[in-house]
Amino acid sequence: MKRIFALLLTLAMMLSLAGTAFAEPITDFVTYQTTANEMETFNILYSQYAKELDVLTNCIDGLLSNDNYGNLVPGLAETWETLDGGLTWTFNLRKGVKWVDYQANEKAEVVAEDFLWGLEWVLNEKKNLAANMSMPSEMLVGAQEYFDYTKELPEADALALGLEKFQEMVGIKAVDDYTLVFTCKAPMPYFATLGSYNCLYPVSGKLLAELGAEGMKAVSYDTLWYNGPYTMTTYVQNNEKVLTKNPTYWNKDIQTFNTVTVKMVDSVDVAFQMYQTGELDNVTLNEANLQTIYRSPSHEFHNHLNEARPTKYSYQIHLVYDKKLEDGSPDVAWNTAIALVCGDSVIWKPSEKTPLTAVACQAILGEAIASFSADHPDVAPDGLHALALGDREAGSLIAGSRKVAIVSATGSTRMGRSVAVQVAERFGRSILELGGNNAMIVAPSADLELAARAITFAAV
Repeated sequence: MKRIFALLLTLAMMLSLAGTAFAEPITDFVTYQTTANEMETFNILYSQYAKELDVLTNCIDGLLSNDNYGNLVPGLAETWETLDGGLTWTFNLRKGVKWVDYQANEKAEVVAEDFLWGLEWVLNEKKNLAANMSMPSEMLVGAQEYFDYTKELPEADALALGLEKFQEMVGIKAVDDYTLVFTCKAPMPYFATLGSYNCLYPVSGKLLAELGAEGMKAVSYDTLWYNGPYTMTTYVQNNEKVLTKNPTYWNKDIQTFNTVTVKMVDSVDVAFQMYQTGELDNVTLNEANLQTIYRSPSHEFHNHLNEARPTKYSYQIHLVYDKKLEDGSPDVAWNTAIALVCGDSVIWKPSEKTPLTAVACQAILGEAIASFSADHPDVAPDGLHALALGDREAGSLIAGSRKVAIVSATGSTRMGRSVAVQVAERFGRSILELGGNNAMIVAPSADLELAARAITFAAV
């Protein structure tokens, strides 16, 4: 995982130098989190949220990390390799890395067995409640079986487990203090990418012995052990946390701040006000503030703008492109809209008996696309939505074309049989709404003149 505050060092220097050519680089960096993103745990093996990992990954190192471009780089492992196509992976750990307490007092050396203790914690259902176990359970020999085993044990027995049963069942082995070997369920040439994730992070066996299972569940900043570039020396919930440079950190080549103070604020707007008064060294702007500053070269902060660095996180939107109505028939309007949003061009071929509704809708959609394109040029391509007027022959050409991935058709069962065969012959996909008629119900209280016009328009 990337160390956010190490990356921010460059950003902070740019901000401090923006107004004055000879400004001094920032050594004690002040940043922020919103109170909605306050940490809920200090156990990096349990956390699944950026609000904790953005802080803890600056305090604890894993096997590997990522550079500014997302490439894997050495962490606690200096080198790694697979000689059998990804079935087994060997990680060679660097020597002399220290675990320290929050005041940087040395506690123990980081050794290969610490990664066994870490993974045992992750895969022990009673200790970690299934957090972060999905990837190792899918990849490593015996990982799922060990999770199931602990799930069936009484809680006291599972919490008391050491490494004996774990090593017997799970495909991970500490060959010596500095050599770690993983055995996968099948060849996995991408397994090394897992080395930067907290599901494979270490925890000192000596720390676990000192705290016990319940103590590790409730670990706090002042009972946690650290091996990363910072230790957390101050934590006041919903107020601030202070990270202090770890003098024993193994990587002497990186630039770090002396301290990083994270102020807790109610909102990004409050953070921007604090940046304006000099209380913060960086801030992420909301859209309104960004546009104001970006569009005004004379603005005092215009030259302070820096593009936000990408993170390892991705945001996914899962769209249903075959949505059904309550009666089980396809929701053609939704499916068409989703296709357009995803950039898939749509051809609408209405019945030759009722073309006017389609012509009207095409005109409305054309206006909407033109309005969108005025503010977002080159986003919506020409021909994104096309109207094809014609008889059965025109419909048959569309159904038989290999360029049309999905055909959604509404009509008679006879039409459906014909379309289904044509599309299936070319291994396409069809969505069919067949048979039946849509009745028009006019209530006694309706405006009859308006209803007559609407019914007539829909029918043609």
